Formats: sequence, structure tokens, C-alpha cells
Amino acid sequence: MTLERLRDAHAEGRLDADEFYGRLDAVYNARTYADLDALVIDLPLAGLSRFPPPQRQAVLPPTPTDSTPAPRATAAGVSLLAAMPPALRGIWITWATAVMINIIVWTAVSLGNGSAEYPWPIWVAGPWGIINLGITANWWFGRGDELRKIGP
Repeated sequence: MTLERLRDAHAEGRLDADEFYGRLDAVYNARTYADLDALVIDLPLAGLSRFPPPQRQAVLPPTPTDSTPAPRATAAGVSLLAAMPPALRGIWITWATAVMINIIVWTAVSLGNGSAEYPWPIWVAGPWGIINLGITANWWFGRGDELRKIGP
């Protein structure tokens, strides 16, 4: 609340930059509410200023129209990955990155030795991938009808 009043007063021109930053430092050093009140006692309350506060436009997501196709969970999984929550997407991206690094190292070692080495990257990809599949299945089936609506 105090920071907002100081910011608004600075935006209205009631506080110059030096005074604004000085009071801002005092806000972070304040120990009591009385300390905070002393920093804004000389500033008008919101709505009592002769300068109206700046109007902020609400940014709404675009509404789908009849001509906009709904996203579909395809067999390729492109839209499915986009439909996943960011944390779940992060799990799969981390898994894929780790598996690719292991495959690159395995390939480099195999080429360096002149013969294919034991395919040890499967021990990284397999168990971790199965765990990720379980987490994804839990998310998929937990969404119920909501997710099935975007299906084909």
C-alpha cells in the first residue's frame, strides 16, 4: 500500500526522483506501521488527488470465434505437449535433454573405440521415461472430460 502511494505520487509529479528513492529506501528500512505512515502522511489518498490515476487497460485473452479451430490432441503429440501444464512440459523437456546428451556421449565413445558399446543410455531413458509416463497418465486421466473435449 505504501509503495503504491509513493509510486502514484511520483507518477503524478508530487515527488521528484531523489525524494521518491529516498522514501523507497525508508520503506524497506521501516520497522513499524508508524514508520510507513510517516512516509506518506503528506501525500493525498487515492481518489482525492486532483490528477486522476493512470488508467490501466485490462489485457484479455483472445476469445475463440467460430472460424478459429480448437486445439486438438493429435497422434503426433504436438498439441498435447502444448496442452500440458508448464511443470509437466518441463519434466519431459528435461528428460529428452538428458537422454540426448547420453546418446551423444555414447555415440562419441562408440566411434572412438571403433565398435558399438553397450547401449547404457537405455538405463537413463527407460526408468525415467516410465516414471514420466506415469505422471503424464495421472494428469491425462485426472483431467477427465475437460481434456477429451479437445480430442479429435
